[in-house]
Amino acid sequence: FITVPLQIIEFYLILKIIGSTPIKLFWKLLTASLIMLLAGYIGEASIASAFYSFLIGMFAWLYILYEIFFGTGGKLLVSGQNQSAKMAYISLKWLVTI
Repeated sequence: FITVPLQIIEFYLILKIIGSTPIKLFWKLLTASLIMLLAGYIGEASIASAFYSFLIGMFAWLYILYEIFFGTGGKLLVSGQNQSAKMAYISLKWLVTI
């Protein structure tokens, strides 16, 4: 349960190294990760429809992917100069994708 929010914190900290990162990005990613996890729990526990819970979780995951690839995170990555931080961000980005 805690691994996904920890990865979101890692994204934010890596982006802080790369450049000026708005705190709003952290909260958007954390909110999406919690929605994804809660939807998964609700579906698995049969509290609500597993199908609809899956859809909600998938939309949250796709939003996270959008933010880290093309959204604020992706834009900050392109503008950054720190190569080590860029490599860490790219590795974490693909880990979340796969």
